Amino acid sequence: MFSGHYFNDEEIRKRCKAHYGEDFEVSDEQVAGYRVKFSNLANYMKEIKQAFSWYHNQRHNRRGTLWGDRFKSVIVENGETLNNCLAYIDLNPLRAGIVGRPEEYCWNSLSDHVQINNQDNFLSTDFGFKEFNPPSADKCLND
Repeated sequence: MFSGHYFNDEEIRKRCKAHYGEDFEVSDEQVAGYRVKFSNLANYMKEIKQAFSWYHNQRHNRRGTLWGDRFKSVIVENGETLNNCLAYIDLNPLRAGIVGRPEEYCWNSLSDHVQINNQDNFLSTDFGFKEFNPPSADKCLND
């Protein structure tokens, strides 16, 4: 991974001016902090997103964030919540336009369970998946 620790002090000052504006000055004491900051992609992207949000909010007279949270945590307390989480994951290739039917995507659990004919009755087969007429296991394995 690239590290900003290879930039000399003058390069750090140059990058600060490019990012924060020509009037932005960095003291000798601040250079080391910016060197670390520019070598951390997650923090750098966070700052870019915050700056753009501020600009957009000022321009459109609004408040709040523009970007969703990086991670989401959900407590799974019952089977219905688990089914909803699994369906969300298994339907992502369909929503992304990668496949026409969810079971056509060979790298998710739905396709896997279709291929093994729902062994151990893990999937509930009465909530709409039968109408998609899933492909045979041979078709998925050979694609």
